[in-house]
Amino acid sequence: MAPKQSPYVLVRGTKTIGEFVRTRRKAAGLTQAQAAGLAGVGTRFLSELERGKETVELGLVLRVLERFGLDLAIAPRGILGGRGTSIVSASESASERPPAEAARHQTRSEGVARK
Repeated sequence: MAPKQSPYVLVRGTKTIGEFVRTRRKAAGLTQAQAAGLAGVGTRFLSELERGKETVELGLVLRVLERFGLDLAIAPRGILGGRGTSIVSASESASERPPAEAARHQTRSEGVARK
């Protein structure tokens, strides 16, 4: 039996965040337009985030992460052992579908509150 992998991803750049967001969006069965609407950002912004564009606005990145049920934590370098799990491992270890899936259904009936 293989050891359970951590659901955490060590972020060393914008591409890692973008890949993780794309993985969560696709797991929820959302198009970029649908996910952008749920997060209250433009489709172009979400596309740039998923591609790892380095100049994306941090406040909007945090909004997207929140809509997908993700938190961004900052730790001293080396505290995580210098390793994180891969994008695939992180998404496979999730025990439930991303919260964006529930938000998508909520949007149909009552709308999603925007911050």
